[in-house]
Amino acid sequence: MIRFRSIILIVIGLSVAGCGTSRESYEVGQAQMRSSPAFRQGAMESCINDADRAPAEERNRFAARHKIPAREVSRTACRRIVNAIAQNRLTYEQYSEVFSSGDGAKLLQAAEATY
Repeated sequence: MIRFRSIILIVIGLSVAGCGTSRESYEVGQAQMRSSPAFRQGAMESCINDADRAPAEERNRFAARHKIPAREVSRTACRRIVNAIAQNRLTYEQYSEVFSSGDGAKLLQAAEATY
């Protein structure tokens, strides 16, 4: 359990704090997302916390474009992001750009780009 939390902090948490994540850490997290449902769920929860910080205007636009209720924006966007990471459709560079800023609007834009 401690290792699980450490990996989440390396892959998701450090980037939220603006510390960045190395390519190697990203690849380890990516492999964990493919093999561990618990890790994937932890990544989803961290992502949702970031997505919840997106401005209401961005969240409403995302909801309208995807014909989903506004309350589902974070979950939908993060499901797409986590799947894109696990399926190698979100590159390390894209990941770094999205998560290093802590900008929820960038997260929503990345979710759309990976769809």
